[in-house]
Amino acid sequence: MTALSAVPIFPLHAVLFPEGKLPLRIFEPRYLELVKRSLKADAPFVIAALLSGQEVLSGAPEDALPRVAPVACLVRIVDFDALADGTLGITVAGEGRVRIDRTWEGPGRLLEGDLTALEPWPTVPPRSDQEPLLQVLAQLLEHPAVEKLGPVVRWEEAWSVAARLTELLPFTPGFKQALLAEADPLQMLDAVGLELDELREADGA
Repeated sequence: MTALSAVPIFPLHAVLFPEGKLPLRIFEPRYLELVKRSLKADAPFVIAALLSGQEVLSGAPEDALPRVAPVACLVRIVDFDALADGTLGITVAGEGRVRIDRTWEGPGRLLEGDLTALEPWPTVPPRSDQEPLLQVLAQLLEHPAVEKLGPVVRWEEAWSVAARLTELLPFTPGFKQALLAEADPLQMLDAVGLELDELREADGA
């Protein structure tokens, strides 16, 4: 496994998977600096799920470092544009899963960390009984907002189908984070199916 040192970490109430895309609106100075550094060096950073604390450090003495999930996604900026409200809009794409080994407050009060790159999920095709989930994903991909993002789907790989469904469906952040940390692609897709069934039951209640 590859070690990565002093990588900027963007804590968010969101979970992104490898090959997924996430639009972000950037306005806080330290994250504008992160984006500037990333674009200049064509360098990745990390999107990590926020477990406790604030996304933005206020600078107050009692302001503790945010606590982030140990498994996160290394991302790279693939698009950016100035928005009408004066903020910066960027789109990031997930490159791979990482384990966050330790974190600290870096220059400009950015959260930084030492990481270990995790191995990609094995290439395992969905089972025949998981075919209905592929149909659900195909329907979601027809939505104009989803089409605009241009998500990458590897239909022959169970992890990719599970990841795209998890990004697009209104699952809880806790479930999404657990799925990101799951090692077995078929178990990932099974878990998505069970969670989708629970959503449907809740809607019908």
